[in-house]
Amino acid sequence: MLYFFGISSFIYLIKKPLAKDWLLVFFIKSYYASLVDKLVINKGYVKYPTRFPKQVKTSVVFDYILFPISCVFYNQLTKILVSFSAF
Repeated sequence: MLYFFGISSFIYLIKKPLAKDWLLVFFIKSYYASLVDKLVINKGYVKYPTRFPKQVKTSVVFDYILFPISCVFYNQLTKILVSFSAF
């Protein structure tokens, strides 16, 4: 369910203005999340009980879909709030 929510949210983000900026944030955050997640898993701090797909140790849905989308939504929200506070 979270996988489909993430994909539909990604499609919604692309339709917004400044799509290049949001895509840049999305890909940088997914790269950052994958690096940090691999480090944390190798150290043994985090263990995912359920993974999709099961062959990988990391949580693909969180690292590559949900975390970057939440960061893009946060960036969009702060950009809107900053533009409203300028008035």
